[in-house]
Amino acid sequence: MAKSKNHTAHNQSYKAHKNGIKKPKKHKYTSRKGVYHLSLHEIRFAMQLVAQNLIRMYVSIEQEQTIFPYHQYVRDGNGIQITSLYASFL
Repeated sequence: MAKSKNHTAHNQSYKAHKNGIKKPKKHKYTSRKGVYHLSLHEIRFAMQLVAQNLIRMYVSIEQEQTIFPYHQYVRDGNGIQITSLYASFL
């Protein structure tokens, strides 16, 4: 005689909710494993520039010269222009 019953969902929902159905944890930083190494270099460099620009937004020129001593500051009609080794990247 062949089996007649192959599957049932009986009790499965109860067992799943017994400890609660949880969402997967969201991490602050996603893994960069397997990302192209040149892209990682660009990401690191971009993060440094974002941090510098955030500092520049909230800091006066005199304070900025103490934070970034190797930059030369030139005033012109549009505001402050930075002339330094890093000026080509800004």
